Amino acid sequence: QCINVLGGQTSEIYAIAIMGQLLVSASQDQTVRLWNLHGQSLKTLRGCTNGIHSLSLSPDGQTLASRGQDEKIHLWHLQFDDNLSPLIPYKTLHRATDSTLHLTSGISPVSFSPDGQMLATNGQDGSSLAVWDVQTGDLDQWSAHDASVWEVLFSPGGQILASVSHDRTVRLWDVQTHQCLWVLRGHQDNVRAIAFDASAQYLASGSSDHTIRLWDVQTGECQRVLQGHTDGVFTLVFDQSGQQLISGSFDQTIRLWDYSQTGESLRVLRGHTDSVWSIAISPDGQTLASGSGDQSVRLWNLLSGECLQVLHEHTGWVTSVLFSSDGQFLVSGSLDRTIKLWDVKTGRCMKTLMVDRLYEGMNIQGTTGLTGAQKVTLEALGAIKP
Repeated sequence: QCINVLGGQTSEIYAIAIMGQLLVSASQDQTVRLWNLHGQSLKTLRGCTNGIHSLSLSPDGQTLASRGQDEKIHLWHLQFDDNLSPLIPYKTLHRATDSTLHLTSGISPVSFSPDGQMLATNGQDGSSLAVWDVQTGDLDQWSAHDASVWEVLFSPGGQILASVSHDRTVRLWDVQTHQCLWVLRGHQDNVRAIAFDASAQYLASGSSDHTIRLWDVQTGECQRVLQGHTDGVFTLVFDQSGQQLISGSFDQTIRLWDYSQTGESLRVLRGHTDSVWSIAISPDGQTLASGSGDQSVRLWNLLSGECLQVLHEHTGWVTSVLFSSDGQFLVSGSLDRTIKLWDVKTGRCMKTLMVDRLYEGMNIQGTTGLTGAQKVTLEALGAIKP
């Protein structure tokens, strides 16, 4: 049962993030919204001129980076008071020439370093890498791949940056020198997902070639090729014990792998009837959540593989799932334009996030003097064009 529906964003929700009791959502309607886990809207972040596709929270929870189709990266201070007026970004990252960094790729990865001091993404042409100093805004950018970069990820210690691309390679970089440590080759199609284990000894990569490859970070050698999926692998996560790797695929299944010993698939979780877009493990390591194109969220017992709950409140693809820090709540984001907050124990939807639509019913047909971004924002707040 759904306890709450979190609405207010009037277009597809592409990204959600959670830090403690704070929930952040990003949408195609050009807004980022901040909520508490009771479903109360705390702030609306404005300043973007097109849809937002990526979010990243600094480890201390004080800085939010957003990136979208306006081809800019905005930084926001997440400081709260009794003033509910919208926040505007305190910094927009620029190139050394002080012109706005235009990001031509439709893919928009964003990743904070573990200490929150650096922010990585793909660069101007989509195939290069860009790393900013968050405090100064200074930019380091270098050529990296032969095709668009799909994902970037710092190692747990922050010394290594991993990138994956449509050129079918995974590359590991020294963050300080920009030296390419290893070019990891072997995938036969686009690489879509990466994950470091907690020790940063291993990196896993998932590809549209249906395989997962396990790489030794120190030597660059491929330790294992995990085979079993019958379609592309889109999402990966290591469990906290360091014993299992979990993958979600377009073949509608989730697989648990013994990646360090045998490379065998330990269990296949079946039940979704469309692609698995997102997976997350609860803080206690006992429960797995999955979001799918079948519009459902499923909760699984990681030990037994039993499906504990099927959560059926969304009406669009579920593209993001996240557990709260205490594991009591699950947050799901969907292309149905809603975010839902679930009680993990009961499967009850506690909240659907909503904000006031200040211009509900206002007719802006024929109105002059408005920019395209202003018109979209007014429509997001309820204005209409009959």
